[in-house]
Amino acid sequence: MRNGTVLYNLRHRYKKLYGIELASSRVEHAKRALKAYKHLILNRNIQEYIEELNDNFLDCVLISDTIEHIPDIFRAMIEINRILKPGGRIVINTPNVAYIKNRIKLLLDIFPTTSFLC
Repeated sequence: MRNGTVLYNLRHRYKKLYGIELASSRVEHAKRALKAYKHLILNRNIQEYIEELNDNFLDCVLISDTIEHIPDIFRAMIEINRILKPGGRIVINTPNVAYIKNRIKLLLDIFPTTSFLC
């Protein structure tokens, strides 16, 4: 979720948005930016939270720069499929670690990111 930029940019397209982020400072920033809207922003672990959601609950799931950090990706995809409504979509954004600048960053112990909405 980063700092709420994605949710902020999508706020008029959906009645309700859910954002999940582990970094407390980013959650607080997102809550301030979106306080006028009825969106749920949580400071939780996605694997724990997703298991609590009902079947066919979401229209779309957006995973941004996170998929590479999920230990059991197959189980995660099964759970995402379960919570998506029929015809629902999943959008995944992940860093391109093969890009030469990212390889250099990796050599320097810096994990690269590749896209930003702001």
